[in-house]
Amino acid sequence: MRILVVEDDLELAAQLCAALEAAGFAVDQEHDGEAASVAGTVEVYSAAVLDLGLPRKDGLSVLRDWREAGCTWPVLVLTARNRWSDKVAGFNAGADDYLTKPFLMDEVVLRLRAMLRKEAPEHREVDLNEVVLDVLRIIRSDLLNRNTETVLELQPDLPAVLGDRIQLQQVLLNLVMNGCDAMADLPDGRRLVLRTAATEESGVLVSVQDVGRGIPPEDLERIFLPFVSSKSNGMGLGLAVCTTILESHHGELWATNNPDGGAAFHFRLPPRDEPTPTH
Repeated sequence: MRILVVEDDLELAAQLCAALEAAGFAVDQEHDGEAASVAGTVEVYSAAVLDLGLPRKDGLSVLRDWREAGCTWPVLVLTARNRWSDKVAGFNAGADDYLTKPFLMDEVVLRLRAMLRKEAPEHREVDLNEVVLDVLRIIRSDLLNRNTETVLELQPDLPAVLGDRIQLQQVLLNLVMNGCDAMADLPDGRRLVLRTAATEESGVLVSVQDVGRGIPPEDLERIFLPFVSSKSNGMGLGLAVCTTILESHHGELWATNNPDGGAAFHFRLPPRDEPTPTH
């Protein structure tokens, strides 16, 4: 697959290209808006990674040019902008996903893969214990930098589910990073507990529990709506994306507050041999 990277910071552009090439993508790069606008309308790409703060033409204008020219491939927007209005403008211009700087290179790769599979996700047999371990490998260095302890309570011989492994990694990555953000103000004692379990009644369950401040009771259901966030600089799309992915897997996502403090996010998926609902 061929990816266009548009980033005026040459060092960051080189890092992005190296990460994407290591993940098996062919990569082209542009460093200003005018060149990017032309490249996107005359070349064929599978997806693009687009910075908004570009010289000669801003990223939103580039994105509009692509969409007006009939380019339908997914676009992942990278930006240092945290204002809600800027993010809404990006989605209105045709962005498919959004990452605020600074970010993990592995997360860029993961989000690109998830976007590329949205049209036709590959639902194969997946071990959710392996998904948990995959995500922890991806963000291991970030967890160390945040001084966050991880505790694993993974049920052995967990029943397999049918799903898209990359999309399920994206869900769990979002939940883990939410938990880390919820504990950012703690001076020490940051701890995440990741659990998997299965019952005949509930299917296969995954939980991510933090020791942060918890979620206001009035927000326990609202936080899954687009553009609703409990973070001061949050864009309120991560949990909405997670909900959409899990619904496409015939699953569900919900949150609870822990009796001794902090919050937990849980998702359930039907086991591989459970009939899935028809619509």
